[in-house]
Amino acid sequence: MVKKIMLTFTITTSTKLASMSLFQDDLLLGSIDVNVKKTHSVNILNQVKSLFEWTGESIQNVKRVIISKGPGSFTGIRIAMSLIKGIFALEKDVEIFSVSELDAIFYPAKDLASIVVSGIDSRKGKIYYNIHENGVKIKDDTIGNIYTLVEELKNTKKSIVFAGDIAYNYREVIETLDTVKISYHKLLVDSKVFYDMFKDNLAQKEDIASIHPYYLEQSQAEREYKGV
Repeated sequence: MVKKIMLTFTITTSTKLASMSLFQDDLLLGSIDVNVKKTHSVNILNQVKSLFEWTGESIQNVKRVIISKGPGSFTGIRIAMSLIKGIFALEKDVEIFSVSELDAIFYPAKDLASIVVSGIDSRKGKIYYNIHENGVKIKDDTIGNIYTLVEELKNTKKSIVFAGDIAYNYREVIETLDTVKISYHKLLVDSKVFYDMFKDNLAQKEDIASIHPYYLEQSQAEREYKGV
């Protein structure tokens, strides 16, 4: 009997870095990471197509999807979510799982320092972030100011690492702290870790019809509609 091929597809477009990966069981078949200035909607379909063409696999063999549901860019989160709904909505045998973007940023950085600040740049100093100390979350997902946060951490004697795009975008202020020095590209979100998070039971089972973005604040359109 020929063994049925079962693939796992992982994807995030929650920040400027679009990342997608394809696994067969525990084997990584391919991965694409593109840091873009334009909206991901321009190239995302071509990137998905290229991933399957390069690996020689068929999207029909995908039986598990793991997606970042946010937080992050309002538009970016919706792009990946709309994509998987468009492709897999009618595929009843495809399981959908989600992970937190901030927890996915933390996951590969968890052993780099005693304190790990996982953050997403929301521009002009505003960040979405959480904090772990010795692997335990001591600050839940929240909105803050990078300059205020760095000031608050100035007196800590413990090792610190900042992960996510804040590590590069705000490197000048972060480097005023005695932080662990890691190459910036190693601190960005990576869809490959979604599979490891799934194996560690850190991914949440979702229904494709009801899965929705995880935001930490309302969009500008929502604020204007409500007069906030």
